[in-house]
Amino acid sequence: MTWAEIVTEIKKITGYTERTGKSEVDIANMVINNAIYEHLKANSGLITDAAVTDPTASASAIAALKGLLKQLQGTGAIVTKVDVEPSTLASTYFIKRTNITTASVNLAFGFTSKTIMIETGQSNDAEIAVSYLGGTAVAPAANTAGNDLIDAGRIVTLDIAVTSISVIAVSGTQTIYVRAWR
Repeated sequence: MTWAEIVTEIKKITGYTERTGKSEVDIANMVINNAIYEHLKANSGLITDAAVTDPTASASAIAALKGLLKQLQGTGAIVTKVDVEPSTLASTYFIKRTNITTASVNLAFGFTSKTIMIETGQSNDAEIAVSYLGGTAVAPAANTAGNDLIDAGRIVTLDIAVTSISVIAVSGTQTIYVRAWR
């Protein structure tokens, strides 16, 4: 089919007349946009689609998301809910230290962590060196296995099983926040 034949077909479909003043490009864009809309509508589903909780069943994206939410709420066909393990004081650790200097400080959690989050103070004027693989932090810690240098106002989250970390300021007196949990 030639371009002229395609344009003629588009004019027939869209009701184009010389009086509408639309260019052939405008008409083609209308047809393309309509085709995209119809494709998205057919594949995404409608807000009124019912939740589909069976993972093997065919469903629109909206129906599948509604089904997932229904399962997470525990009201679907599958009995098992998604539970989040509650934290207890014995399995969490938090400390804010405003006096980290050029002498290394060991921070022991009292348990083996699953995750630790280290945040440096926004107003810090020097990096803090952290050793999380055992041993004592030294400054500078660059290119040393298990150590990081953390700039002011940064947050580092590590999925790592440790019982403590060691921290030291590269210079001056700095602030650090440490959270650990299992």
